[in-house]
Amino acid sequence: MVNKLLNARLGTAFTTDPTISLKNYLYNNWSTSTGYAVPDVANVKFDTKFGSFTGFNLVIIEDMPKTSKGQTLGKGRVRVTETKRIQVWCRGLSGKNNLYLIEKHIDSLINANPTGMNTDGIDIIELDDFTAIPMITDDEIFKGKPQSQEAWRSRATVRLVYDLYQA
Repeated sequence: MVNKLLNARLGTAFTTDPTISLKNYLYNNWSTSTGYAVPDVANVKFDTKFGSFTGFNLVIIEDMPKTSKGQTLGKGRVRVTETKRIQVWCRGLSGKNNLYLIEKHIDSLINANPTGMNTDGIDIIELDDFTAIPMITDDEIFKGKPQSQEAWRSRATVRLVYDLYQA
């Protein structure tokens, strides 16, 4: 007998890593109007790691610890909360403004639609507030360099909640 944990919403095992699903959700819904004039999707790099660090506007989704809690309903049912960290990194003359606009846009895409990933097997998606990541001050880093190299970073925590059950 093989015990399998299947996603309760999908009725099957996950076919895509939830981190990649979150990245795809943001990418695919980027053009949704939220009232913020964000950089076009072609000018934002979405990834699950910093990688080559190329581009002027990066949205990085990273894995964090996840928890599983057994439920008394049914046989072998588990509620899973996966924690992800979204980091936004912007540079250039409009980097500070782009950071703000991207943060607000992501907040609107996630918190205004907390069940937006149902088709990916995720029951609930929640985003905490963005927090600035301190960086070396402009004076320390840009002595004699063009201002176009200035950079700003922030991060927020995202929780993806879903149920698994034993098949």
